[in-house]
Amino acid sequence: MKTLESLFQRFGSPAEEMNERINIYGMRADCIKDMKHIRSEDERARRTISEMLEYIETLKEYRKTLFDRAQEICAASYRLQIKIKRSIDCWYKKKYYTVTLSKIYDEAAHMTPDNVIEETFEGKERAKALKRFEELRKEYPNTEAIKEIDKYQWER
Repeated sequence: MKTLESLFQRFGSPAEEMNERINIYGMRADCIKDMKHIRSEDERARRTISEMLEYIETLKEYRKTLFDRAQEICAASYRLQIKIKRSIDCWYKKKYYTVTLSKIYDEAAHMTPDNVIEETFEGKERAKALKRFEELRKEYPNTEAIKEIDKYQWER
C-alpha cells in the first residue's frame, strides 16, 4: 500500500517533493499468439490497475493535506508592507521600478510573502511609480513602507 510518506521520500530520506513515474507496458491483443502469453498480459494489467487505484487513494489523501495547509495559510496572521524597489536589467541597460503591496505572514519560516498588488514601471516613469507608492501609503495608512530606490554602489 502506498502512503504519503513513501511518496515523499528520495533514497530513503524525507524529501520536499514527490517525483513518481508510472510506466504501463502491454501488447496489443491481436499480436499475442498463445494463451500463456494472454494470461501473463492479463495478470500484468490486473496488477497495474490495482497499483493505479493505490496511487489514486494516496493522491486523495494528498489533496486533503493540501486543503489543511490552505486553511492554515488563510487563518495565519499577517501584516501589510508597501515597497518600491529600483532594479536594473544590465543586459538591456534599462531601469525598472516595482511597487508592491504584500502580505507578510508572522510565521515567516514556512510562508512566503503574498503580493496583493505588484506594478512595474519603466525607468522613465519614476515619478508615476513614486506617485503610486504614495497613493498606496495613503490608502493603507498603518503599513510598513520601504523605499529601495537609491543607486547601487557599483553605479556611482
